[in-house]
Amino acid sequence: YIRQSTTDQSITTVPAIMIDEKRNLVQDLTLNSRYYTVTNDRIEYGKMPPTDKYIVSFTYVSLNNTDGQFYISYLRSNLNWKTRYNLMLYNDGEKQQKTVLIGYADIRNNGVDSVVIESAELFGGDVNIRLNSPQQQYSTEYNRNPAASLTVNLAAASTFAPSISSAEELAGVYVFNIDKPFTIESKTNYVLPMLQPIVQVERYASISKAFDKFNTRTRGKAQRSYRLRSNQFLAKGSVILRESDRLVGESTWPDIAANDSYEFSIGTDPDIVYKENVTLLSTDKAMEQR
Repeated sequence: YIRQSTTDQSITTVPAIMIDEKRNLVQDLTLNSRYYTVTNDRIEYGKMPPTDKYIVSFTYVSLNNTDGQFYISYLRSNLNWKTRYNLMLYNDGEKQQKTVLIGYADIRNNGVDSVVIESAELFGGDVNIRLNSPQQQYSTEYNRNPAASLTVNLAAASTFAPSISSAEELAGVYVFNIDKPFTIESKTNYVLPMLQPIVQVERYASISKAFDKFNTRTRGKAQRSYRLRSNQFLAKGSVILRESDRLVGESTWPDIAANDSYEFSIGTDPDIVYKENVTLLSTDKAMEQR
């Protein structure tokens, strides 16, 4: 029912159907089935409204007939995380440290309630998880990234900022531990410094194209490219690149192993232009007749 005010300042109720609980969109059954949104204080229920609940039924059998601890494990789709990087490059003489890379863990709570976490483990690498409901789809890039998973223990919150430990290799994936409690409010992001490895970055201009004998003249511009090497494992994520404290581009990285080189480009260089002229010296008539 929906509460409505009348001309004599009295309150009356009209029957309605709740269409969308998040927006309080209702269908008024007395006004030719019109639709409109209402505030919470105007909604009246004839009985206890339904709520989302998760009920788990299980049987625990002790093997040694003694009381012991047992654990329940389940997947939560509302908590996800991804890696963000800031890569800062400086020319000679600008800074004592020429290359700085800082990684952050961006944890997202997509649920309607805040979550209090006692401790957590962030998993980086090729982690593939399939949810039980194939119809459940997600719109944010946090959920589309199967290489980032999160396990948590729920408990009381803490006023001290948590920290993330160095990565530990575990059966082909890497684990980052968060040692202190923290709280993530509903529909918010919680960003923590994650790592600051020692990196080497080379700048260069790259040209990559396919040969085409039918296109005898081509023209293009070189790419502003970089070659990166880190002394630590880097989980895949987005990176913002700054040259001399100025934003010059953005890119995405895959998982990068320690001491392995990775090359990426962030756009064209307008000052480096190439021209290609192709001259056909001979033809194979037998090949042309096939």
